[in-house]
Amino acid sequence: MVYQCLNFSAPLSEYTSAYNKKGNAKITLKVRNEEDNYLYNIIIYPNGSSNIQVTPTNRQSISFSGEMDLKKKE
Repeated sequence: MVYQCLNFSAPLSEYTSAYNKKGNAKITLKVRNEEDNYLYNIIIYPNGSSNIQVTPTNRQSISFSGEMDLKKKE
Protein backbone atom coordinates (compact mmCIF):
# COMPACT_ATOMS: atom_id res chain seq x y z
CA MET A 1 0.00 0.00 0.00
CA VAL A 2 1.29 3.45 -0.89
CA TYR A 3 0.27 6.16 1.56
CA GLN A 4 -0.75 9.56 0.20
CA CYS A 5 -0.39 11.65 3.39
CA LEU A 6 2.42 13.83 2.03
CA ASN A 7 0.86 14.17 -1.40
CA PHE A 8 0.35 17.91 -1.87
CA SER A 9 -1.84 17.47 -4.96
CA ALA A 10 -5.00 17.27 -2.82
CA PRO A 11 -6.96 20.55 -2.70
CA LEU A 12 -6.50 22.71 0.40
CA SER A 13 -9.55 23.14 2.59
CA GLU A 14 -7.85 25.87 4.64
CA TYR A 15 -4.68 27.96 4.42
CA THR A 16 -3.31 30.58 6.81
CA SER A 17 0.06 32.28 7.12
CA ALA A 18 1.46 34.84 9.56
CA TYR A 19 4.73 36.22 10.89
CA ASN A 20 5.43 36.53 14.61
CA LYS A 21 7.53 39.21 16.37
CA LYS A 22 10.72 37.14 15.92
CA GLY A 23 10.26 37.02 12.14
CA ASN A 24 9.23 33.37 12.00
CA ALA A 25 6.69 32.48 9.31
CA LYS A 26 3.94 30.08 10.41
CA ILE A 27 1.91 28.38 7.68
CA THR A 28 -1.06 26.14 8.41
CA LEU A 29 -2.65 23.91 5.76
CA LYS A 30 -5.62 21.58 6.01
CA VAL A 31 -5.93 18.85 3.39
CA ARG A 32 -8.29 15.94 2.87
CA ASN A 33 -7.63 12.98 0.59
CA GLU A 34 -9.14 9.50 0.29
CA GLU A 35 -7.15 8.26 3.30
CA ASP A 36 -7.57 10.92 6.00
CA ASN A 37 -7.72 14.59 6.99
CA TYR A 38 -4.33 16.23 7.56
CA LEU A 39 -3.17 19.34 9.37
CA TYR A 40 0.23 20.69 8.29
CA ASN A 41 1.97 23.18 10.57
CA ILE A 42 5.05 24.69 8.95
CA ILE A 43 7.42 27.12 10.66
CA ILE A 44 10.16 28.84 8.67
CA TYR A 45 12.81 30.71 10.65
CA PRO A 46 14.73 33.76 9.34
CA ASN A 47 17.97 31.72 9.16
CA GLY A 48 16.36 29.24 6.73
CA SER A 49 15.73 26.38 9.13
CA SER A 50 12.22 24.95 9.15
CA ASN A 51 9.95 22.50 10.92
CA ILE A 52 6.97 20.68 9.45
CA GLN A 53 4.48 18.78 11.59
CA VAL A 54 1.90 16.60 9.84
CA THR A 55 -1.06 15.59 12.00
CA PRO A 56 -3.57 13.15 10.48
CA THR A 57 -6.94 12.60 12.13
CA ASN A 58 -6.68 8.80 12.39
CA ARG A 59 -2.94 8.20 12.75
CA GLN A 60 0.13 9.30 14.67
CA SER A 61 1.67 12.65 13.74
CA ILE A 62 5.12 13.00 12.19
CA SER A 63 7.59 15.89 12.21
CA PHE A 64 10.37 16.94 9.88
CA SER A 65 13.09 19.55 10.31
CA GLY A 66 15.68 20.84 7.92
CA GLU A 67 17.43 23.75 6.28
CA MET A 68 16.24 25.69 3.24
CA ASP A 69 18.69 26.50 0.47
CA LEU A 70 18.73 30.30 0.53
CA LYS A 71 21.40 30.75 -2.13
CA LYS A 72 20.30 32.95 -5.02
CA LYS A 73 20.54 31.40 -8.45
CA GLU A 74 22.26 33.48 -11.08
